[in-house]
Amino acid sequence: LQGRFESTRVYSRAYELVGLLTVFAGLYLLSFRFWWEELFDRSVLSNYGVTVEFWLIAGVASAVAVVSLTATMLTRANQGLPLRTLPYEAVAVLVLLVVAALVVFLQPDSDLVYPLLFNFLLLVGMVGLIFLGYFRGREVLINLALVFFSIDVVTRYFEFSFELLDRSVVFIVAGIILLAGGFLLERGRRRVIGQLRTQEAGNES
Repeated sequence: LQGRFESTRVYSRAYELVGLLTVFAGLYLLSFRFWWEELFDRSVLSNYGVTVEFWLIAGVASAVAVVSLTATMLTRANQGLPLRTLPYEAVAVLVLLVVAALVVFLQPDSDLVYPLLFNFLLLVGMVGLIFLGYFRGREVLINLALVFFSIDVVTRYFEFSFELLDRSVVFIVAGIILLAGGFLLERGRRRVIGQLRTQEAGNES
């Protein structure tokens, strides 16, 4: 929405980057099981209820998201500009809003449901961000997705293996994973960015 107006276009990328960092940091934090273990021990809804402030914030956030995305797509369509990834970004925002509502009102039988769900959303978001960076020609988006992917892999490794294996084995295997994973990620990153730069050079010519 910032990018649609000349006076605010200079701020659009900063808003986008801060928004992406906020969303991915939130998904990452919610992927830990201990949040949900505490929630299942004492239901937040039954003890505290859903406050008026919650409905106000949720309603305003949902309205702003839906109106902004709709207005942006209509503006681009009227100007004859390609929508490209914008409809997919709109779907991603709506999915996150729906998930937020489900978390508040649904309490599954197992406290593993929501950690698995948010790990899945985090993975899908990272893959989507890589494709978004590729189609937009934005290296920073690809790099951001790979940074969160690396953090998540290391976190999940220590979370699931630290109590199951001998500590020395854990750190040895972690070192191997970091070296091999870092090599593969860097190789893939350079290949994607190389393709981006080749496309940019072809467009300029």
